[in-house]
Amino acid sequence: MINSLDVKIETKTKDNVFVQLVCSIQYRVVKALVMTMPFMSSKTPREQIQAYVFDVVRALVHMMMLDALFEQKGEVAKSVLEELEKVMGAYGYSIEHILMVDILLDPSVRKAMNEINASQRLHGETTESTKGTRTSSGTFLSASEESTGAPDFVEKKIARATMIPRSHGEV
Repeated sequence: MINSLDVKIETKTKDNVFVQLVCSIQYRVVKALVMTMPFMSSKTPREQIQAYVFDVVRALVHMMMLDALFEQKGEVAKSVLEELEKVMGAYGYSIEHILMVDILLDPSVRKAMNEINASQRLHGETTESTKGTRTSSGTFLSASEESTGAPDFVEKKIARATMIPRSHGEV
């Protein structure tokens, strides 16, 4: 018989965003092994599985940026599966499947991310489209396409007034 355990883990990403991950673990008891193995600790098997899930997820997620976590949640689940198979298999449990069900963000973080993405799509701003462009007004100008020389003139004045070299301008 396959059992299911949902584990909710709260942790922080590399870019200091607190997230909750919901992980669903499907496992079964291999009775022949459980009968012959001494009990693993004072914890129940479910608590033991949950503790290992916490450890693996927290060890991985704190090294990932939030966007990478969304892109690589399958890799996180795979790492949890590998660790649980190794540890719990010795105690007579077979880990059948692990699914990273959800990544939950605080509503204010979700809203801010959606606004940033919408703004970038609306203005066509991406890392590639704005690379190498300096601006002080918030409007992206391409120096190579600007024929009046105004951006160059303004940049020289800013550099002279602030005593900060143009090479340290906005990118």
